[in-house]
Amino acid sequence: MIFFATLVSSILSQFSQPSAPMFKIHLRPDQVQQAMAFFQSMVAIFMVGGQSLGIWVYEKFNIEARGGGRGVPVICRSADSAAESTEWSGSG
Repeated sequence: MIFFATLVSSILSQFSQPSAPMFKIHLRPDQVQQAMAFFQSMVAIFMVGGQSLGIWVYEKFNIEARGGGRGVPVICRSADSAAESTEWSGSG
């Protein structure tokens, strides 16, 4: 059931392209199609692969390891966002 929900989600994500304007801003027009295809492929792969990896970690190491595995990236991203906000606020 988890994989079916992931499949439906990845199919639906093919129709929503919120990053399309960013691709058009930063890439040449002949590169946009390839970049969007690569991006969508990576999203689909990581949606399925992430679920599989999460189930494996949960079965192998229990919930504590999975929680730590999710917590570390959140803390790193929070620290990065805090560094960016102080960088931007100092320039104004």
